Amino acid sequence: MSVTQQHIAEYLGVSRQLVGFALNDSPRVSEDTRRRIRNAALKLGYQVNYAACALAGNSSRTVALWSLGGYTLFYAKVIRQLDRILRKDGYQLMVNQLNVEAEELELPHFFWPI
Repeated sequence: MSVTQQHIAEYLGVSRQLVGFALNDSPRVSEDTRRRIRNAALKLGYQVNYAACALAGNSSRTVALWSLGGYTLFYAKVIRQLDRILRKDGYQLMVNQLNVEAEELELPHFFWPI
């Protein structure tokens, strides 16, 4: 079961709204309270639910990467590094492979591998 903001609130004896404000860097929350809530979130293993954020009207914070070819070792390293960078900034990476040949796509010539 994943840790929710409600779990953090119950753990600290504060409201769920206060936890939400603190995790979203609201100016309504003192720095001491924000630090306490963030430390509890880290200790409990809280992770942002991006789907819930998207439903609440925020962006999905998802970057999609589409591939035409198979994955090489180099490509896997690039994906792993891109994922690290995106996660650091609160984004998630979605990687998909198209099941078509490059020639079947109607793309300008500069998209073709050389």
